[in-house]
Amino acid sequence: MATTFIVAEIIHSESALIDNNIIEGNNMTSLLFSTPSYVVLAINYPFLIVFVMLFVTSIASYVIQRKHMKRNQHVLFSLLFILESLICVNMLTRTSAEFGFLHSDIYLGKIINAVIKIFDRCIVNSAVYMEIVIMCHISLVFCETCRLINAFSVDVVKKIRQCVIAFLLVFALLYVILSAIAVVFGAVVSSGSQAQEAVIPVNMVLFLTASLLFFASSLMVSILLNIIGRKLRHHLKESKKRIMNAALHDLSFKQNLDTQHTPSVEWIKTYNIKKSALLKSMIIQYGLSASLLLQCIGFIFIPSSLGWSYLLNMFHAIYNFGLTLFIVFILIIYHPMKQVTKLFRESSETSKLPSTPLATVCIKNSSSSDHDHPPQGEESSKIVKGHNHTCDCTMVESILEELEVCSSVPSSGDEGNHV
Repeated sequence: MATTFIVAEIIHSESALIDNNIIEGNNMTSLLFSTPSYVVLAINYPFLIVFVMLFVTSIASYVIQRKHMKRNQHVLFSLLFILESLICVNMLTRTSAEFGFLHSDIYLGKIINAVIKIFDRCIVNSAVYMEIVIMCHISLVFCETCRLINAFSVDVVKKIRQCVIAFLLVFALLYVILSAIAVVFGAVVSSGSQAQEAVIPVNMVLFLTASLLFFASSLMVSILLNIIGRKLRHHLKESKKRIMNAALHDLSFKQNLDTQHTPSVEWIKTYNIKKSALLKSMIIQYGLSASLLLQCIGFIFIPSSLGWSYLLNMFHAIYNFGLTLFIVFILIIYHPMKQVTKLFRESSETSKLPSTPLATVCIKNSSSSDHDHPPQGEESSKIVKGHNHTCDCTMVESILEELEVCSSVPSSGDEGNHV
């Protein structure tokens, strides 16, 4: 991936030099710094401005909220700052490499371009790896939430954490090896030796390996996020069943559900808030996975550029756009993730809802109203009993629908900071 990019750049420069070997001095320099260089600058400079603006936005968001943050939130922003720093430096190296062609000595200009490209590719590898680290951190945060609500046992969480750490260490080693190979191959290519044509087939194999590595790491962390998200959704569905049981239990004892202090009403409000926050988090997680996939698609154009150099600009455009989406999604997921973690953790610390099955509650209350309390049986049966003495849960379902307005994000004063 990294070395193929360097080879593509050098081959393009060499072809221009051979086809125009009668041109000397400044004319040769202007030939190398031609349309392809202008296209690279035109694509990357706007993204450089976008990335700088996102960096400033991230810093401002962190400064405003840092007093209310917990450890995991600080870690998330720290990783984001590292990623954004790498991306900004990458934009500078990518554009600066093109200006190497403006050197008065054309051969020295090519060497300058190749050397800067070596650093550029190593930075790209580091940025890609940092994206995987951020995704793993988000996975571990939600994994800890699953442990607190007993969706995962302590042993399962421990094993997941160990697997994630081992995964990151292995892929870190592989990315370091790829960066080292990029340096070696970049040195060979920039030296202008005859060996540069011989290394192209080997370089293609290395590129395919690097692309598969990035795709595999993105796929694995996306699967982990999806598994954890399903566990949280399953817990939410179980909470809905318990809420309906509790609401029906309140109805059977003629409690007033219009009172805002009724426990079942508070549980319904909390359920709707959790449902909304979890839905937002899952959508953003899918967006993060899609942005990684988009970057993988961009890398496909690197070997294609060996045939036509302009295809390299497709890599620049798609890769930069994928990075932009990734950073935006990280900034957006912060509040839903914090809210999901807070609400699910609070639900594990509060008293549990009644878990008696609906049919049991109905039969018990129906029998009680018919035999134990005859004077009140008729009124109670209007609430609890329906056709053939079965439960009518329509009222409970309507309560859930009417209280959907309660699923809006609570004010900052009410939010916890337990991420």
